[in-house]
Amino acid sequence: MKHGFYQIPPCALRQHLDAHEVIIYADVSGKQKVTIRHEIYLDLWCRGSIIYAKNAAAIGETDRLYPSVLAAVDPQAFWSAMLWFDTLFVQTIQDLDLSANLLNARKELQQCRNRSKSYFSYISELLDL
Repeated sequence: MKHGFYQIPPCALRQHLDAHEVIIYADVSGKQKVTIRHEIYLDLWCRGSIIYAKNAAAIGETDRLYPSVLAAVDPQAFWSAMLWFDTLFVQTIQDLDLSANLLNARKELQQCRNRSKSYFSYISELLDL
């Protein structure tokens, strides 16, 4: 995520119409080697993502809400949270009055999110999509 771009389009496969695809394009080596990962996740939806964060806070597991931890322990929740970023990662964290460090950890994700949106917007214009 820190060294690449991602997209989260709705899944077009008939058996996964309630899911989203996550497509990651990343330069993980720093030498312009591109890794492409493609996975399908069920979307927890905005409300589900908020409930996930509230439950983690209620049981004292707010550490799992740090992006790197969440991506490792529950990738589906991570990508759903990325899809609903403004509501979950910003508003809910503030509403729950969680650590400022947790909010700061989101800044890197915001930069990646903005970079990905800009990149794919540019590509869409080039391809006239």
